[in-house]
Amino acid sequence: MLCQAPFDRGGKWTESGEIIASLSTSGELSSIPASGGEARPFSTLRGEAAEVTVHRSPVALPGGKGTLFVSGTGVANGSIRVLLPGGATAKTLVQNSSTARYLASGYLLFNRGATVFAAPIDLDRLELTGAASPVIAGVAVDHFRGADFNVSAAGTVVYRRSASLSNHAVTWLDSSGVKDRVIAETGPYTSPRLSPDGMRLAVVSEDEIWIYDLVRKRMTQLTSGLEVECCPVWTPNGEYIAFVTKKGITVARSDGTGTMEVMASAPGISAVPWSFSPDGAWLAFHRNEPQTSYDLWAAPVNLTGGTLRLGRPQPLLTQPGVQAAPTISPDGKWLAYGSNESGNLQLYVIPFSPQTPPRDGKWLVAMDGARSPRWSHDGREIFFRSPDDHLMSVSITAEGNSLRAGTPRQWSPKRLAAIGIQPNFDIAPDGKRVVALLDVEDSRPDETHLRVLLNLNDDLRRRRLMSGNE
Repeated sequence: MLCQAPFDRGGKWTESGEIIASLSTSGELSSIPASGGEARPFSTLRGEAAEVTVHRSPVALPGGKGTLFVSGTGVANGSIRVLLPGGATAKTLVQNSSTARYLASGYLLFNRGATVFAAPIDLDRLELTGAASPVIAGVAVDHFRGADFNVSAAGTVVYRRSASLSNHAVTWLDSSGVKDRVIAETGPYTSPRLSPDGMRLAVVSEDEIWIYDLVRKRMTQLTSGLEVECCPVWTPNGEYIAFVTKKGITVARSDGTGTMEVMASAPGISAVPWSFSPDGAWLAFHRNEPQTSYDLWAAPVNLTGGTLRLGRPQPLLTQPGVQAAPTISPDGKWLAYGSNESGNLQLYVIPFSPQTPPRDGKWLVAMDGARSPRWSHDGREIFFRSPDDHLMSVSITAEGNSLRAGTPRQWSPKRLAAIGIQPNFDIAPDGKRVVALLDVEDSRPDETHLRVLLNLNDDLRRRRLMSGNE
């Protein structure tokens, strides 16, 4: 073992033989001797904007010219920076990207979303010297680790293609795999969430919240021009919905009347609502924090004069790494959430006690990449999805102030649509079926094999010649 790396976010050898690495989900880059030993600081977060929590994914440039890395929050997207030899101030090369690689032909490869671009770079000045052009489309992107592509010294590119995110079927699904379409039309749906009475469905489509009436078979647009990102959550009485917009957690009446209220957050601090307590008094959410990455929080809910507002948030769980998707049990006593504190995303349950000192106890209930927990309405099961997007469940038995978890099992053989970290299912009130997003026949899941792109160096040189830049 060279050194401790509890939550690695990438590392590379340099030509001098040292290793530059990101050893956790927050913090700066470290330098480790090739022979092992104590890790030394390589970059610094001093002087960074408040929302920047981590430097990660380092790439050593040839000739000791500098080190590329990503500067941002605990999630993948950020800015591509380059640190000059000697630890001088880093320069920003590209905004809104999560992965960068250098090609020997003098190009910087970087992604924006699922598209990889190439731009010429001058290694002496460490500046881009021309416009970026797209070279690969549809590359798979991990929310925490970045885009799935890499390059060899000879210029060969390997990458993995992503699933199509533009066409999903909203479907009823039972444990045997039998399915029945909920909404007749397929579309770019994400984050399905049933109302507490099971009569309405909230979904995100094309940056807006839509409400589908399951009785009248009618779709109504709830928001307009708000740049909705994800995750509608109903209040227990079904009168309000909280969701994520560019401004922060936003609350709206589910019938579309009244004004919308925003729980503003500091620039760069993103918060994602996940569940209301059964009495409607608290909203649990996760948000990125400058020092620890993603933590669990709860905000008190105030209803005054027909307007729902969120009060001052308070922490539920703060620790290094990612803690996400806090889901309050139907009796209001327990909180299920995902955490990578072990190095892999796993599912835990702790007591939920926002107004009193935390009760002791933490139970690991599901391992191996479990995510997106949902309690059954009777509180006897937690549903979640596996890394390969199968719906799983685990039985939960409360015994006083303790819990006992059963063995996780695959609830349905049907694979759900792969849409990254966003929710892709919800549980019907009767617990016998779920509403799920499925890939339609002309969509494809994330590929499990790698694709190879040859001779990209030659292709880029030809493009430069044709553009008159050489």
